[in-house]
Amino acid sequence: MRSNLSDERRTQLGEAFAASRKQHLGEQPGDMSREQLAKQAANADISGTSGLSKDELKKKVESEADR
Repeated sequence: MRSNLSDERRTQLGEAFAASRKQHLGEQPGDMSREQLAKQAANADISGTSGLSKDELKKKVESEADR
């Protein structure tokens, strides 16, 4: 897919995704349940989260999102 889209279009799509995510999920991961955080981790292919506490999982999801 990346090779079929220009840099400008990928940027547009990324911004649209971020805006939609913000609208639907908000920007406050502290309000999320552990189950919601685990789902985000799974969607982002973050492994090694099953034994983490909610706070640990939140930190891991946030740190991976910053990459």
